Amino acid sequence: MPGNSGIAYVGIADVAATQGWPLENNDDIGLTLNFREFGGSITVGDIYFDVATNGDDVAWALILE
Repeated sequence: MPGNSGIAYVGIADVAATQGWPLENNDDIGLTLNFREFGGSITVGDIYFDVATNGDDVAWALILE
């Protein structure tokens, strides 16, 4: 989100700065996640977000191909 003061991360289960894909502040170009290393597919409930600063937010949409 534009007002975030830190980086947000998206990943599987234990997502954190050391484990996950970074989403930069106001990153609106999208992120394509490659789940082949997880067997090719996951459930939506396995997607987690973590923000570096309390109060920061993530807005997201899922497009299935």
